Amino acid sequence: MLAATERLDFIEVAVFDLDGTLFDSAWLWDRIDIEFLKRRGKTPTKEYKRGLAALGTRNAAVYTIEYYGLDDTPEELCAEWMEMARAAYETEIKLLDGTLDALKYFRACGVRLVAATSLAAELAHACLNANGIADFFERVFIADEIGHNKSTPEFFLHISNALGVAPSECIVFDDVASVAESARAAGMTAYVIGAARK
Repeated sequence: MLAATERLDFIEVAVFDLDGTLFDSAWLWDRIDIEFLKRRGKTPTKEYKRGLAALGTRNAAVYTIEYYGLDDTPEELCAEWMEMARAAYETEIKLLDGTLDALKYFRACGVRLVAATSLAAELAHACLNANGIADFFERVFIADEIGHNKSTPEFFLHISNALGVAPSECIVFDDVASVAESARAAGMTAYVIGAARK
């Protein structure tokens, strides 16, 4: 997070990732990866998990099918993942330590807050509402809806264009290093924080 001495004068918008940055959810996706691949006689590899890091849900399904040579369709995998994750995002996934304080800090500084996630919209909104922080965010940007993965500068340029601000006026927080690099390539300031720091 920003040091106390750093100024926020240039920041109009703070963009927060959800999984692994605001929410303690990595354990759930590890469990889902193990369970759904076990049903198919497969096991998750480190290479596979790295490849998933910044993909939206449908692109993650396409990647999984190609990586493991599965017979499933992307739609079937997305539906299976949604069924496995829905209850957890409504009841089990909680905020990481310091999350609420960070959101309050930026809001007190007059910074606009938005969320940017690879999660399916249903899961993102369920978790924001369940943890009582949905009202902090002006918008929630979903990778599948934008049509660009978070590992591309285009994803972040879409956000700045949609909000009517320059990329240089945005700051991004994510737990995936490649995503932070994409945000910087788009002209934004970006920090790698949270649970994974992949």
